[in-house]
Amino acid sequence: MTDQLPHLLHREADNLDVPAPPAAAILLSGHRTRTLKRRNSVLVASLVIGTVGAVGFASLALVEGPRRSGETTVSAQESYWSGGAFSVGKTIYFGPTDRHKVTVEEKVKSLYYTSAGVLVRTGKVKFLDDAGPSHYLLVRPSGDTSRVSLELGDRAPDTDPTQPYLAYADKAGAAWSAVIFDVEANKEVARIPFSGEFTWGGWVAPPVALSGDHLYVGMDAGRVDINWREATVSDPDPAGRSTFPEIAGKHVVASTESYDFTSSELVVTNLETGDVTTQLETVGWAMGTLSPQGHYLAVSVANDNQGVGPAQVSTAVIYDAATGEELPSGPRAGWTPDEKLLSIDGDIVRVCEPTTGECQETTLDLGSGTIRIADTSYES
Repeated sequence: MTDQLPHLLHREADNLDVPAPPAAAILLSGHRTRTLKRRNSVLVASLVIGTVGAVGFASLALVEGPRRSGETTVSAQESYWSGGAFSVGKTIYFGPTDRHKVTVEEKVKSLYYTSAGVLVRTGKVKFLDDAGPSHYLLVRPSGDTSRVSLELGDRAPDTDPTQPYLAYADKAGAAWSAVIFDVEANKEVARIPFSGEFTWGGWVAPPVALSGDHLYVGMDAGRVDINWREATVSDPDPAGRSTFPEIAGKHVVASTESYDFTSSELVVTNLETGDVTTQLETVGWAMGTLSPQGHYLAVSVANDNQGVGPAQVSTAVIYDAATGEELPSGPRAGWTPDEKLLSIDGDIVRVCEPTTGECQETTLDLGSGTIRIADTSYES
């Protein structure tokens, strides 16, 4: 993974510290009769739904907890990259340790992985759809924080953990614009116009998926591929018609469901070759989401078809996206940036290798508060 670390490590040279699977939940709630929203909105594990046990951005601080017996010395950035990020209440943790954490003043709505740190969406309420403005803050594992000048409103943005960018779609007169925003430099770096109809979702703009130099947009006619560095726009791909683009690395997921939501088919395709790498049929309504860099596919299956509220679900299963091989995996509520499985059960934080199922288990005094895991949407 060292070839993916430059963005993560360049700010850290002076900040080194010295010292099977469970049930998941599929969120099927509608928002103005719209369908599921963001990449990971359907895979919020039941372990983290609910709770456990104002804007004054000046009150943010890195809190260094005591080192535990046998605890390995790691930098804050390394802890973030390999251990992920999550929040409990207003405290954001970088990795399964209490040595790297930051407390914010507003309630945490959502967190997004970037190479510069975690982009945190906050507000007076903890839900994205509730009334009241949202604010954006870049929280670095080192403890540094900075305000980010974003006003996304009801949009479905995306990030790539290997880059310092957030991407979203914006209205531009009668057409649209694909926007790339550098959260570290706090400025827009690209805006590419494109056209097409968007009527299938309830957002003010179509949902997007960011992967490297490409931004994928879910339009009525199909998935549009925008190379934002070269400012080129593809024709819509009908295979991605009226769906949230589920793309990471070189893989894309397409899913179809029966009319009564009693069965599903998931197909993973290699974007470079067009070859189908994984094809699954399930009994029950299924959702497949890719890991941050597209190497793994997580599949959860709902056991009811009510269409509202958290569904009762079977286990989440992890597959190798390139081969379709089912992996030993382990408990999962989210991913780390380097694609380990991250889950929280009470005060126990688990980080598991998807290929072996081996887990690092850490017990922390997390206190009380709603849990949010980065790269997972909590929109309804």
